[in-house]
Amino acid sequence: MINVVIRKIVKDIKKDGILTKIKITVSLNLMKQIVLERSVKNMESKYKHAEAYCLMKYKCEKCGKTEILWNSRDGVTPFMIKCEKCDGHMQHTDWNEDKRIVNYIPKIGQRVFIDMPFDYYKIYCRVRAKMIKENVEGNTDTLQKIYNNLITEYNKKEPYIIKI
Repeated sequence: MINVVIRKIVKDIKKDGILTKIKITVSLNLMKQIVLERSVKNMESKYKHAEAYCLMKYKCEKCGKTEILWNSRDGVTPFMIKCEKCDGHMQHTDWNEDKRIVNYIPKIGQRVFIDMPFDYYKIYCRVRAKMIKENVEGNTDTLQKIYNNLITEYNKKEPYIIKI
């Protein structure tokens, strides 16, 4: 996803003797949606990301629905996701209550973060290329060139949500 970074916030926090680095990136993607991502690194953990294999609570700012998602990998997770109930924004809340369960078995209907599947990303890039071609004023690139540029940005560690 092509994003224009608006602001980066990096902060070191020490709680109960554990040093944690929090990085929040606020960016604007081509669809003019605000994208908030956070990465938290526990300096004393064997994982690269504090949210690795964690159950995490998200709460909708619009309808108030709460949901527990599981991060099935050692990768970052978005600070905000889409609410299935009302299409509002759900924010990751109560970070200190995230619970790491490496061999967790998700419940039927539960949403789970996985690595971005390449086959999905290829289709996503086709759709995005068409939207860019049709909606970006002054664009003279061919559809194939736009697609080729988008596909090079693939990052398999980018989070993707599935529903069990």
